Amino acid sequence: MMLYLIIRRLGLCLLCSSLLLPAWSLAETATNPDKRWAAIVGAGPGFSNRRNELTQYRLAISKDLPWQWSLAEKWTLKTRLETSYFEWHSSLDDGDPDVSKRGEDLVHGMSVSPVWRLEYLPQWDKPIFPYFEFSVGASYITESNIVSKNTNHTTLGCHFQFEDRIGLGSDFGSERRWGVTTYALHYSNAGTCSENSGVNFLSCGCTITFKEED
Repeated sequence: MMLYLIIRRLGLCLLCSSLLLPAWSLAETATNPDKRWAAIVGAGPGFSNRRNELTQYRLAISKDLPWQWSLAEKWTLKTRLETSYFEWHSSLDDGDPDVSKRGEDLVHGMSVSPVWRLEYLPQWDKPIFPYFEFSVGASYITESNIVSKNTNHTTLGCHFQFEDRIGLGSDFGSERRWGVTTYALHYSNAGTCSENSGVNFLSCGCTITFKEED
């Protein structure tokens, strides 16, 4: 089971990469790669794990890496490195008899992820720069047992969790200083521990980007 889940994650990366294969024949290494870093603040509710009634708050720093390619006239594929701090808050009432007696209602965590970003460079007059991105990274959480809406708490098995993310966003302005993003996040340990419940979040965020001076 553990091997299957790890292979499935690798398969997701290969699938997303394969979608870009038709453009690789036109790919060229970017001659003047972006050197930007961004701060991202986001929040959003959990889904498919509503018995926990979780909300995630996330602060991330993302930096462009030098590996960037021009896939076509209007498309650029970039790599980035992102680190984040996040918190999961449960709104369940500890005094409710239907709420589990074990499990924590506040979890802190940190993550690090390589990110693939596909950017569209529009030809229209409006300074709008949409993008798609995905990542598979690693995270550490302070609590592996989470309060739940039944007598049994939710256990994530261990403190180590994979962080899978897929999202859409856009930067705005001639300097691409401000932006918005929406993304889905999945946390689980891929069967590396005895329990593997997993949690999911759907978040929205705002970004502010700074360009490094040469």
